Amino acid sequence: MGILALSAIMVAGAGFYLFSKSFPNFKPGDKKIQADLKAIRKEVLDAMPDLSPLRMEDMESLSSKEIDKSVKKRVTTDQRGVFVTIFEEPAAAYYHRRYLSNNRDALLFAKTYHHEYNFWIKGDEANLVIDQLPVGVYNEKTGVLIGCTQPKNDC
Repeated sequence: MGILALSAIMVAGAGFYLFSKSFPNFKPGDKKIQADLKAIRKEVLDAMPDLSPLRMEDMESLSSKEIDKSVKKRVTTDQRGVFVTIFEEPAAAYYHRRYLSNNRDALLFAKTYHHEYNFWIKGDEANLVIDQLPVGVYNEKTGVLIGCTQPKNDC
């Protein structure tokens, strides 16, 4: 009887521990997203190769081939990689984190030679930030990007 009670306590404790680790990733709030974005940005910038400048005229040379691609599935699904040009030059690095949720909650960070982009995807909407300036909110259902009226305010 004592072993059964001890086993039940251990299973309940393990369940509570796993729940406490996964709960912040179920429906992430603004603080969680900002902390994750900071960590993701640092990881991409630290591990990123020297990117080649990519102009609009060079977009045709961008390949779908990736280098340094990795996928980690834990509480969140993390995917990162670097897209290269047809000349095998690194052109754009990205990191995509998908959170546990009924909706499609995710965070996407991308870096090119000149710009940084991040998207906070919340269901059918995505907040777009370019070079740490909020651009607007894109709604997938309507296909409309609603711009920010003031650059300092979050959308």
